[in-house]
Amino acid sequence: MSNYIIENEKNHLYSRICKSISKINLSKFIYSRINSEKLEIAAKHLFNKYFLSPQEIISTSIFFFFLSIIFSIILTIFFKTFLFLIVGIVIGYISHNMILNKLIIEYENEKLLILQYVDLTFQEFLIILATTKSIFDSIYFISQGNYPLISKKFQEMIWKINQGSEPEELLYNFALNQPSNSLRERILNIIASNYSQDTIIEELESHIVEKENEYQKFTKQLDSKLILVIGICSFLPLLFTITILLNGWENNIWIFILIPFFWILLRYLKRSLLKSKFIIFGSFETVNYKISNRNLDKMKLEFEELIEFLSFFGNFLKRKFSIERSFINAVLKYNGILKSKLINFLKLNLFNNMSFITAWEKFTQSLLNEPSIQILNLIKRMLIKDSIKAGDQIISLLTQLKKNQNLIKKRELVYKTQQFKIQLISLISGFILGLLISLAPVFSLAFSFSNIDLKFQNLLLKSVNYLNFLPLILTLVAILIISSYNLAKIIKIANPIKNIILTLMIFGCTWYICYLYLFNML
Repeated sequence: MSNYIIENEKNHLYSRICKSISKINLSKFIYSRINSEKLEIAAKHLFNKYFLSPQEIISTSIFFFFLSIIFSIILTIFFKTFLFLIVGIVIGYISHNMILNKLIIEYENEKLLILQYVDLTFQEFLIILATTKSIFDSIYFISQGNYPLISKKFQEMIWKINQGSEPEELLYNFALNQPSNSLRERILNIIASNYSQDTIIEELESHIVEKENEYQKFTKQLDSKLILVIGICSFLPLLFTITILLNGWENNIWIFILIPFFWILLRYLKRSLLKSKFIIFGSFETVNYKISNRNLDKMKLEFEELIEFLSFFGNFLKRKFSIERSFINAVLKYNGILKSKLINFLKLNLFNNMSFITAWEKFTQSLLNEPSIQILNLIKRMLIKDSIKAGDQIISLLTQLKKNQNLIKKRELVYKTQQFKIQLISLISGFILGLLISLAPVFSLAFSFSNIDLKFQNLLLKSVNYLNFLPLILTLVAILIISSYNLAKIIKIANPIKNIILTLMIFGCTWYICYLYLFNML
């Protein structure tokens, strides 16, 4: 409840700021250049939540962009360095995009969240509809299904039905006002056919192409996006270092501002380029980052093994075996990591006189991951409603899940192919930056005393104190840590701390070896 209140307060604050700033008149020329069809659709869809027009959002985004530029110009004039202007432009651009795209992102997230669970929700809706011939029962079961966003919308429909609204009318309005085109068309097709049994069976056997297209779109672009982020993480620190040395800023404490700037920039790139907008059902990309890779692998394996077992179970049900006999035959046929839990299920059901459904619930509670639990809860409702038809329904559901697994493996392959490349580039960055730091005194003297005698330059070099370069050194070390850690997390390296230590060791060793060689040579 507290999270809900905080989220509402944030939304309310966003709306109030936009309403206040939008009173500043915005020329039609600027508005027409920035406005987009996506913003129009998102603002219309979320109007009951934010009560904002596209013009109010655009006015606010432009205001904050120019505010950031003006503030950075003042700092540039005061400190006489263009570094603040560059940082101000970047921060202004980021804040402009964040304000402008907030509603678009929320609309897209709602659409993709519906697509993520569309297989389960629509399968369950059609199964209940085919079994009970009742729209109310279908809506009620979805409302109790704990599907993110979708169940909440169906709970609202149940409340309105209890207030006297017609279920068919509410379902029709839901179809018209939700963002997934494919789901909208399928629901409207069911309604137009007057809930024909043939149409329901046809929809059960079909799959939603929009879901696959959204997932594959990001996967196909992933390789090039990873290369772009790698390039920025590798060459931007080099550009910072050379610029600082050429301008003699190596002892200026203001260069520490590059640390939060680099962190913000990398975070923005991860969110805008590498964060998948669509997580397909069965993927574990949204799993809590605190879970170890070992436990995450266990969860993935458990999910895959469950699909294998349920394939046996569904096929035996299709052959018109009873639920209990189908389950026993499936356990005998299956030989995976879930075998001990399934045998315990049989003990509870056969020897402890526990009902099949209660034993099923106990088995569900023993599993580690949410997708497995949701599948088993859905199949439980299938078995309760119509165990005879459950076999075909389970196989139809598993067919969709196996397609999802193939798409997930393609994405994981892209990350694996980039692992060696990223580790190598991290080490090369450490080597080059270490080399530049060791040569920093040479750069400094070369540009400060270019006309003095060479022997005198050598004497000055030998008397150099690297403490004078401490702000630059600490800044580069921090940037290397941020870069190495984030790159390791992006491509899912098992131990990112190891990658950081190795990069810093290369940096330190290169610096020390070059320092000894350079000053012994002099």
